[in-house]
Amino acid sequence: MNDQSKEEALKLKNSQISVWMILINSALLLIYLNYGYLTEDEKYLNILLFVLGLLVLIGGFAFSYHGKGYNIAKWIFGLILVITLLMVAMAVYVTGLGKAFQH
Repeated sequence: MNDQSKEEALKLKNSQISVWMILINSALLLIYLNYGYLTEDEKYLNILLFVLGLLVLIGGFAFSYHGKGYNIAKWIFGLILVITLLMVAMAVYVTGLGKAFQH
């Protein structure tokens, strides 16, 4: 094997390990955020925190690996970024509505 094929094989192995670590960390984050008795407000906040954590993990993966084969990670990152922004906007809107109808 030449040096370039060894490098590509190592890069593929490292990216597969990274994907498994993202999946495991996402599962652990989901378990941690849903552990114990939670009120309804805390459940919604934990969903937002989970999506933010997933955004950070996938963003790190998407921008640390370069090449044509990793473009799907950037698309997934963009999709999760849009979902996160929508969730944050909805949380701000609902909080504002709650304060408006407080009296």
